[in-house]
Amino acid sequence: MTEPLAEYSNEQFVAEIESGLQQCLGLIESKSDTTKILIAHSGGPDSTALLSALCTIAGKLRLQLNACHVNHHLRGEESDADQAFCEKLCQSLGVPIQIQHAEKNKEENTSEESLRASRFALLAKSAQACGANLICLGHTLDDQVETMLFRLFRGTGPQGLLGMEPVRNLNEDLLLVRPMLQVRRKQCLDYLEHLGIVPRHDSSNDQTNYTRNYLRKEVIPLVESRFGDFQFRVDQLREIMAVDDEFLSQLADEAREKVADKNNQNIWSLTEFCQLPLALSRRLIVQAMEQRGIEPSFDLVEKILALKNSPNANWALSINGRWDIRLADESKSNQKIIRWIDKQTPKRDQNGDTSWQQELRVPGVNLLASRNQALKIELLASAQPINFPKADANEALVDLAKVSLPLVVRYRQPGDLMQPFGMNQQVKLKKYLHTHKSTKESKDAKVLVVADQNEIIWIPGIGLSNKVRVSGRPSHRLSLIPLAPDSMPFA
Repeated sequence: MTEPLAEYSNEQFVAEIESGLQQCLGLIESKSDTTKILIAHSGGPDSTALLSALCTIAGKLRLQLNACHVNHHLRGEESDADQAFCEKLCQSLGVPIQIQHAEKNKEENTSEESLRASRFALLAKSAQACGANLICLGHTLDDQVETMLFRLFRGTGPQGLLGMEPVRNLNEDLLLVRPMLQVRRKQCLDYLEHLGIVPRHDSSNDQTNYTRNYLRKEVIPLVESRFGDFQFRVDQLREIMAVDDEFLSQLADEAREKVADKNNQNIWSLTEFCQLPLALSRRLIVQAMEQRGIEPSFDLVEKILALKNSPNANWALSINGRWDIRLADESKSNQKIIRWIDKQTPKRDQNGDTSWQQELRVPGVNLLASRNQALKIELLASAQPINFPKADANEALVDLAKVSLPLVVRYRQPGDLMQPFGMNQQVKLKKYLHTHKSTKESKDAKVLVVADQNEIIWIPGIGLSNKVRVSGRPSHRLSLIPLAPDSMPFA
């Protein structure tokens, strides 16, 4: 970490950004010698300093630079002047720039979240146009501290205080990288003054009705007037918490192996759960909620923790429209268990009802409780290495661009159709099964299939539809996995 009182020369500033970018790129596997980067350029001091610094090291790091400016048209002539500044600077630096225009919002109080979402969507559009798979953002240490304080005051757990990640997925083909998270905003201004560049000032940043602006303009200066190195100390706390978080996550994974049933992750031993330390109990609950698509909250976690105080009560909790939790008696051992109940998973009758189907979360881990399996749909990053499995594996790499959502998993039904891999027309599923597997399996009504709204797209262990055939890079990985410790589907 940079020392609070360190004085930066022009060369040291560039070296700091180069180090930050190399750390980001070190987290990404790339098969290309040249890295195509789209720089989000607002015209403000942070993004302008980033753009200027990257230009000086582009040749050394084999970077192909492009820039994008998003004009939200919220400040009239001032917004247009920002755009003109960005265009002129990029022209002088020899960096191609795209201008994206956000739709005007007539509401006076446009939320920070909606503006950010609109901006990211337009940046993604520009990245696709220029062939970049990395968007470089000029977030600084100041922004990191603001993010941590924002989450702290709004309400968060330890993971929320880890701040912004240096690298994260925007979508399956695009990564966001932040190489300046160790750089102060003042250092950006000093660097630009050295270069003789006067950045733009966004007057909306002076409006304290925006929460982040209030923190930046009112709260942080007041704290820094008493504690001069406050931001660096907060970042040190973040680094400590990141290491602690990784360790606690490992302990929670080990605890889950003791608490959860080996054949059904929806069944927990109440005895084992009650013996866990409070920190692991909370983390295990949060992990379980996230894995089931439930938004964790302090109140919900505390309600589930109440089990420890009254383990013999007739206890039940409805979390949302899909999930319930309740105490039950395990028939074999007559011991109390905690059961997570998925209300969207119908129970099969004793005769084996084949009408069961379950809508799939994409991406997500989908429990198939009655089969003691899970169907995992994983979003693949564009830089993620790929190895195509065999056609008859319980894993498939697919392109879901052409499917009609939602996807479902179910048993085969009379009249099912499929366009087999490599064919240009549909055939009856019964005929396909007879061709690719034994006659017995072609008659088996319990064959598991994944389908969109029109046809079968995958039969685990048997074959894949041409509809999801990969022509470039796959968008998703499908995996049918057993609910057993060695598969770790929820780690």
